[in-house]
Amino acid sequence: MIQHKYDHFIKEKAEVAEADKCRTFGKGERREDFAAMWNATGTLLLAGLPGSGRRALAGILSERLGLPVRDVLDGNSLRDALAGGPSVVVLDDALFDDEASVVAIGGAGKVFYLMADAGVLARRIARQAGREDVETIQQGVAARLEAVEPHFMRALHFILQAGSPSEDLAGDVLEKVAW
Repeated sequence: MIQHKYDHFIKEKAEVAEADKCRTFGKGERREDFAAMWNATGTLLLAGLPGSGRRALAGILSERLGLPVRDVLDGNSLRDALAGGPSVVVLDDALFDDEASVVAIGGAGKVFYLMADAGVLARRIARQAGREDVETIQQGVAARLEAVEPHFMRALHFILQAGSPSEDLAGDVLEKVAW
């Protein structure tokens, strides 16, 4: 068997018909439907839990793309936002508790999930709220993350590391929008 420098990342291997063939996926490869979704709507949707930096990222993207920001808290405002033309849409995590909303979000444009662990989110929330009970906040965030993350995964097109600076995330989003 040929050893590759990234074999340690592979958790599961399968026998294939042409064992001497190798396929590497890397930056720049894309699915064609991503471009179609962006071209059809011009809408960027930002998903994540409180503290993930969705609003800060939305502000930067709005400025750079000249698009309005729409905060979406429920099904009615989701329908209005998606019918309102190209925009940067900040999605409340409660939307992902509703199956119809998850389906609508997944087909409405490019969906970016700002992913972070419960500890990072809890520290940010505590700092923003001036609270010191980070452990209590973290327990609540961890429970919410466990409940909602599978729904984020069903709707997303891209994952962003929410621990990165918003400017860096904006560059990553703009690169993907350019596809």
